[in-house]
Amino acid sequence: MTELDEQLVEAVMYFDVSKVVNCLEQGANANCYIPYSDLNEADEKHQPTSPLRMVVFRISDNLLEDHQLEHFVTITELLLQHGADAPSALELSELRYGPMPDDVDITTPFAKVVQLIMDAAQAT
Repeated sequence: MTELDEQLVEAVMYFDVSKVVNCLEQGANANCYIPYSDLNEADEKHQPTSPLRMVVFRISDNLLEDHQLEHFVTITELLLQHGADAPSALELSELRYGPMPDDVDITTPFAKVVQLIMDAAQAT
């Protein structure tokens, strides 16, 4: 992973939209691989191994407030615009949280992120 990719991952982790934009504009890879050397392949599928999967991982943080979680909606849109792997992120979302129910309140940041990822995954 390049230094720019590492900066992108850190920006995603800390929901820093302007830094995500900057990294992507400078050529960071929206699908850069985040390694977990101490995990086997089966365990790794449950981990945030890409920036978009990091969004899925972080969006459930109960310590964040809604206005902070909204940043993940914007970051999701940016990553998808730069070719992020939606099917992989959707897989992690369903492993962690299960399928999104039909009657979910789509106005929550969590539901918005999952819906964006679902739509992008279906388009591929």
